[in-house]
Amino acid sequence: MSRNTINQRTIGSEYKDEAIAASIISPGNLIEVINAAGVTQVQNHSSSTGVAAPTVAVEDDLQGNDINDDYAAADRVQYLHFRPGDRALMHLANGQDASIGDFLASNGAGLLTVSTTNPVCIAKENIDMSDSSGADPDGTIIVEFI
Repeated sequence: MSRNTINQRTIGSEYKDEAIAASIISPGNLIEVINAAGVTQVQNHSSSTGVAAPTVAVEDDLQGNDINDDYAAADRVQYLHFRPGDRALMHLANGQDASIGDFLASNGAGLLTVSTTNPVCIAKENIDMSDSSGADPDGTIIVEFI
């Protein structure tokens, strides 16, 4: 699998959407759709281990951007709604140690944390961020939605 795109595998046709960013969003972040004064916007998923739809920001390749190019507040964010069996490259939170098959849920800031409470996906690879200060490994992990 390529580590230069967020969408790793989509079963059937993909459902891509877009909305205005309420804040800075990185491709690979778990996001949520919000209603801000009657305007549809997206933000990083904000509830730690809260119920989350499998909605993930993807790279804005239409503008020549890749997975390392963040969306700024007020940018138009490209995102996908994933289905069970689909795979994505996402971000594991600092301090987490995920093993293949671990359940992953929202950490409340758009990243993933190991948790059996309201999981949105499972780890498809081993990633150890337990000693991470945010300066070492890139923290990306391939996941499969459940």
